[in-house]
Amino acid sequence: MDYLAFAKDIVAASQRKGAGQTEVYIETGEEFSAIARHGKIESLKQATARGLGLRVFYKKRLGHGFINDFSSSAVQSLIESTLELAKASVDDPCNSLPSVDEPNRDDLDLVDTTLDQFTSDQKIELALQLDHLIFELDSRIVKSEGASVSAGMAETFLANSNGFANSYRHSSVGFSVSPVAQDGQAMYNGHWYSYARKLSGVETIESVARTAVDRTVRMLGARKISTTRVPVIFDPSAAVTFLSSFFKVIDGDRVNRGLSCLSDQLHKKIADGALTIVDDGLAKSLLGTRPFDGEGITPKRAVIVDRGYLRSYVYDHKAAEKASTLSTGHAHRDFTTTPAIGPNNMYIAAGEVSAESILRDTPKGLLVTGLMGFGFDPVVGTFSFGAEGLWIENGETIYPVHEIVVSSTLQEMLNGIAAIGNDLRFRGAFSSPTIKFESMTISGN
Repeated sequence: MDYLAFAKDIVAASQRKGAGQTEVYIETGEEFSAIARHGKIESLKQATARGLGLRVFYKKRLGHGFINDFSSSAVQSLIESTLELAKASVDDPCNSLPSVDEPNRDDLDLVDTTLDQFTSDQKIELALQLDHLIFELDSRIVKSEGASVSAGMAETFLANSNGFANSYRHSSVGFSVSPVAQDGQAMYNGHWYSYARKLSGVETIESVARTAVDRTVRMLGARKISTTRVPVIFDPSAAVTFLSSFFKVIDGDRVNRGLSCLSDQLHKKIADGALTIVDDGLAKSLLGTRPFDGEGITPKRAVIVDRGYLRSYVYDHKAAEKASTLSTGHAHRDFTTTPAIGPNNMYIAAGEVSAESILRDTPKGLLVTGLMGFGFDPVVGTFSFGAEGLWIENGETIYPVHEIVVSSTLQEMLNGIAAIGNDLRFRGAFSSPTIKFESMTISGN
């Protein structure tokens, strides 16, 4: 089926029915996943899916609907019901579609052309091997919560009444495993994963298993500590939570509504000069890369924070209209939703020192390896999360700690960066190297 032509036909049919600006967003894809547990395949999933989302504007009113059934009758019903929703909705002067953007990139390397040769039997075998490896690596691993191997291929199509019509394909492959360790009465559930566009970009199952096991067994015997205030190091997985919290305060919709503690800080110094934050939606082969966003805008490489100075907020088209600026290509959606602001490939630029040297230069403190909960308020900037990690004495980790809360404010954290590591690895929408903060409150006993 020529989905792009199909989308353009629906745009035209909607306008014949009385719609103003119109947009059709189609997703198709197929996925296979295998989950192994204790030497047996626990779950196999092979799925093919497709869906279509329709946005219509009647004057300055918006209607949205979606279907999985692509029959003529279903499409006609969707057009009629979505147009009726638009007529019944409230006027918003910023309700519109963007103008056609510059030509989209076709050199982003988003598809693994070898996936057709990655058979179901091979995926099943790799899942079984990954599940087996965690027991081989350490005798304290007593259970598996599952080892997963997945791979998929999808395609996105977008057409609108402003003349945009384009599509792109994208693949993904991933391994993950969740070991359970026990030593005496002490038990701990761990996890590790690796996902990429291509099989060649995923960590080996040996590497995923080793990291999962190491991160699990090192937490055995975790203890509580007394409330204190010390330097705190976030490992990359914890630093991602810090970065995702920061994203909320540069979200253009929040900024427009005054719901960000950085609403009036554009072009001002907000952080230590060591901090640079970039969002690059055109970086080749990364998971957040795409030639156009959920509204047809080409993402850019945006320096959000440049050596401590806030240089940009992030916008979709509607938020940009309200701010009298241009979209930054951060509209995210699927066919069931309308666009909302989200990250592409946002990362904290790597520093020049190793994570090991950051640890050695910390006489006393905490290495945070995991953050839990929803502990960030973007309006005032309070940052408070449940945490676990490793206590540091004389530059070495000496025992694991848990059932603690690490807290500060975003402003204090941004201006209290003591070191940034050189261990940046791209693992998803948010990526970060190790970060050391000068001081945070740890609430314990």
